[in-house]
Amino acid sequence: MVFLSSMWLVVAVVFVSVKCNVIEYSVDEERAPVILGNVADDSNIEMEAPPSVLSNMQYRFLSVGGSDENSYLSSFYIQNNTGTLSVKSKLDREALCLYKNTCVLSLRIGASSGAYFKQIDVQVTVLDINDNSPEFSKNSTSVPISEDSNINSTFPIISAHDKDIGLNSKLSYNLVPDSGVFALDVDDSGDRTQVSIRLKQKLNREAAAEYQIYVIASDGGNPLKTGRLIVNIKVGDINDNDPVFTQKNYNVTLMEDVAMDTVIVNVNATDSDEGKNAEINYEFSSLEASSSQFPFSINQQTGQISIVRKLNFAPGKAHQVGVRAYDNGYPSRSSLAMVTFNVIDTNNHVPEIAISQLLDGKIPENSKKGTVLAYVAVTDRDIGLNAKVQCSIKTDGPFQIQKLIEDDSRGDNSFNVIVSGSLDRERQIEHVVTIECNDSGSPQRNQTSSFIIQVQDQNDNPPVFSHASYNATISENNRIGAVITKVTASDADEGINAQVYYFLEPRVANIFSVDPNTGLVKANVRLDRESNETITFIVYARDGGSPKYTSSTVVRLKILDENDEFPTFRQPNYTFTVMEEESADTYIGTITAYDNDTNENGKITFAFASQYHRIDMPFTIFPYGEIRTKRPLNREVEDQYKFDVVATDKVYLPNWQHYKKISHLSPKNSLVATIEAHDIDEDKNGDITYAIVRSTDVNLFHIDSFSGKIYLSRHIETADIKKYELYLSATDNGAEPKKTGARIVISVEYTETANQISEGIIGQNVLIAITIACVTVVLSLAIIVTIFLIRRVDTQRKHKGLPHQEADFQIAETLQLQGKKSCLTKDNPKHPTYEINHLPSSDVKKEVSFSMDDHRSDHRDSGIFMIAPEVSGGGNPLSTKYSAQLAQQMGHHHSPPISDPSRSSSPDTQHEELHRMASIRLHQKLLHSYNKPLVYHPDENRQLLLMKKGVEDTRSDGSGEDSLLRSGQDFVIMLLLKHYCYHDSKLTSGSDDVMVSIVTVVKLVIEVQSLANTRIDLELWN
Repeated sequence: MVFLSSMWLVVAVVFVSVKCNVIEYSVDEERAPVILGNVADDSNIEMEAPPSVLSNMQYRFLSVGGSDENSYLSSFYIQNNTGTLSVKSKLDREALCLYKNTCVLSLRIGASSGAYFKQIDVQVTVLDINDNSPEFSKNSTSVPISEDSNINSTFPIISAHDKDIGLNSKLSYNLVPDSGVFALDVDDSGDRTQVSIRLKQKLNREAAAEYQIYVIASDGGNPLKTGRLIVNIKVGDINDNDPVFTQKNYNVTLMEDVAMDTVIVNVNATDSDEGKNAEINYEFSSLEASSSQFPFSINQQTGQISIVRKLNFAPGKAHQVGVRAYDNGYPSRSSLAMVTFNVIDTNNHVPEIAISQLLDGKIPENSKKGTVLAYVAVTDRDIGLNAKVQCSIKTDGPFQIQKLIEDDSRGDNSFNVIVSGSLDRERQIEHVVTIECNDSGSPQRNQTSSFIIQVQDQNDNPPVFSHASYNATISENNRIGAVITKVTASDADEGINAQVYYFLEPRVANIFSVDPNTGLVKANVRLDRESNETITFIVYARDGGSPKYTSSTVVRLKILDENDEFPTFRQPNYTFTVMEEESADTYIGTITAYDNDTNENGKITFAFASQYHRIDMPFTIFPYGEIRTKRPLNREVEDQYKFDVVATDKVYLPNWQHYKKISHLSPKNSLVATIEAHDIDEDKNGDITYAIVRSTDVNLFHIDSFSGKIYLSRHIETADIKKYELYLSATDNGAEPKKTGARIVISVEYTETANQISEGIIGQNVLIAITIACVTVVLSLAIIVTIFLIRRVDTQRKHKGLPHQEADFQIAETLQLQGKKSCLTKDNPKHPTYEINHLPSSDVKKEVSFSMDDHRSDHRDSGIFMIAPEVSGGGNPLSTKYSAQLAQQMGHHHSPPISDPSRSSSPDTQHEELHRMASIRLHQKLLHSYNKPLVYHPDENRQLLLMKKGVEDTRSDGSGEDSLLRSGQDFVIMLLLKHYCYHDSKLTSGSDDVMVSIVTVVKLVIEVQSLANTRIDLELWN
């Protein structure tokens, strides 16, 4: 407390005494803070209660009801655990006990500890200090005195009053100034002090018509305090008779519930004078009559006293009020009378109930019987039987009221409310206790009052699971942290006593975990149904109270099967025998396998391996593993068969598939692929976890369970270059997880390094160089042999005298080739090529004819004609019209004019012309042939379908042989040019150079042989 340090400064003024079990303390008013004493020590409570009760003793003020108590109780303070009583704020005795000679404040303190209770009554006497000055009811008064008044005549004036008591209120009066004309007479022999002005000498109105004097009232306190009254004296005519009351004392008896404005008494006075001197007025002379709470009023003219406010006088006691009667004469004369009021009790008050809760409105539910809950003080402002009160509890509950003391003289009653039975907070959290009190008056009056008592929880209930057992399921190969189930337990207690914490039995603590607050049971490992299909374990719930209570429940977990086991043959190889020539559908044997999965996942079907699907196997295998023949077998054809059988269980069907290629050079931990799944739920229900359900190689790949990224787990070996199937799952984290699947095929492919590529290119170039060298040698030999054969043929013809022949070279081809520009035409613009794409084409072949019957000596090229073959039924041979058009076009550019056929020439001239024309036409033919090479080139997707060459002699003569010989020589030379130009252009094409060179050599040899012989037909397919 903030005021304890200063209490010891004033503790010496406190006086303590104990009378009739009432502790009395005395303290000066206007002093605070002040320690009054320790009620525990002063009441000798340690002599009554054992130490165990004293250690938990609590002290508190008890309300006794009434408005007076409320005015001062807040000025006191008591320490709950020690019982030290003190004044914490100043006490004003005059405010608390106005007009009372003694000021005693009653306090009631309750000492309680469990079922022990003691009422301690304390009376605190507030001692007066001289803190009030004497007061007159008004500041000034007028006193008329006749000039013929006799010496020692007295004239009454109002007296002063001091709110203090004792010496502090003992007043003395002085007259200021002391002129010798007036003196003061003070009569304090009665209940009231009478102050009068006494005339000391005769007055002369003509000398002084008015006087102003001061009456000083001084108290007896220390320091002395004073009050002043101004007295105005007017010297007037004679008014020599005082008003006289018909009786000096009036006794009035009235009921305390008298109605307002009721006239209760009429005082009366008479005056023997006449006129104004006989007119009498009435007023209350007591200072208390000026209080706003004064219940009476007096009519100034008639003297009737009536009730204007509710009586605040205690019944059974007399109350006196002074009445002054004064006339209107000059000087005015007055007299006093006393009115005594006797108030009779009429049982007009209901009992006033004041409840003091000793446990702050809270009680533990395990409180014992007899525990005091509250102190009840009942006050009835009536007296006698009207104030005698009986109380009872009117509500249901384990409570009882006990009467402590009954003091009829004081009219108050004290009770305790105690626990009379057991309390159960879980059944009723709070109780409203209603107390009814009835007095013994007639008519009987009663009053009720209630208070609320809250039952505080004690840990007297164990947690209770919502189910005695829980059945849960989860798929095997679950993700770590997957939710299995949620257990829920509740505790009927409250607060920390109702806080439930969950834990598992130690046996499964490594396999499962439970959230201590939510009860979510999760898997710490991946479960395997094949190892254990059902797991039963115990989950405990413990509250947070003291002592702690624990309960348990059983969780039965069934592990659902996933297709994670491969079928296994019961033996690695099966050997069956069958006799040959047995009929079809002969039983061979049965293959068996087992799968540790269950239901559909464990159902196995048998089939031949995929490589046998395209082979007409002589056997049939049924899905259940039985093998039978499809046809009779012949041992001489095949004496044994070896084949593979595949056992397949339920196929895992993913929702989507993907194909991915990676290089065998990919490093470890490199990203292979990323899968993404989306869940429209929120929070944990939308969080997705990825997993590899099945894989061809479980050690080569792994997946990030949060991002869905697939990584290489190790370096790829040569044996790992193949395809892999990964079956993936995406699972959300909801209480009941949802799952979807995916399949990805990852192909590990071989990738050549830069060194391997460079070594391959170098080796290929070397091979090309060797091939070209070989081809060149072979070609040279072929040319030499060809020249020799041509010369030999020409020589033979000369000796035989063969006639002149006109050679027609026909070339048949059915090709669809892209034209290329010749190296000859590129460098020699004098020999242009002709486009023939605008001519009508035939369905089968095109024939090009070189005509040699033009005998002109002009050194120009002859015409080229496209002749369609003869076809049966709907063929379209090339018409003369198109031949003429082509001849005209050619003649326009290079062809010489055609001479008359009758025109003669010499044989030498004809042979020379023949040689020139054959050379020119052969050159053009070679250029045209080079623009359409007769080879198969894989890069250009070309194929030679058919090549046919024919050389037919129609006629021959001696001069034609030389021309033909020269023509053949030019032909060989042109073949060489064609070969080198074509080969030079193809060296840059890449990988097929060797094949191109070989095909070119073969073609040249065929052309040479065609020239050497009269007619050779050759069909070449590539």
